[in-house]
Amino acid sequence: MNYSDQVYQIALHKLNGIGIMRAKHILSRMPLNDFFQLNKNTLRSVTGFSLSFLNKLNFKDALNSAEIEVNQLNKNKVSFSFYDNDSYPNRLKNCSDPPLILYHYGNGKLSPKKTVAIVGSRNASITGKKITKNLVNELSSHNITIVSGLAY
Repeated sequence: MNYSDQVYQIALHKLNGIGIMRAKHILSRMPLNDFFQLNKNTLRSVTGFSLSFLNKLNFKDALNSAEIEVNQLNKNKVSFSFYDNDSYPNRLKNCSDPPLILYHYGNGKLSPKKTVAIVGSRNASITGKKITKNLVNELSSHNITIVSGLAY
């Protein structure tokens, strides 16, 4: 089945064992759709990854999950920038361990002058969620870009 670039990008992000270093390695050697379509022996020879590692990657589940996520993102008007997209901020590309994907809602300018990053737990308390909601509402009214890892 042919998927959109967005589905392949999110699917790569969903694969256990694929972080930014392996993702860069893959992207430097082949188009992303090839990574999901080539057989494991070919992938081994092209990427140098071990066959045991490649066999642990569940492409089907990652692609199915990514397709659902892309539909949800579109439905909620949320966009994202993948590491090798032109819209991905250069300042982050130069970090040693940048995120593979940046999600954004609203204005997609990812190199603004006024930026606040919100970092937190995926298991936030009720109080933490209330504080975050109030903080985000206040900051957004002052034309400040809010960066979050979507933990909230």
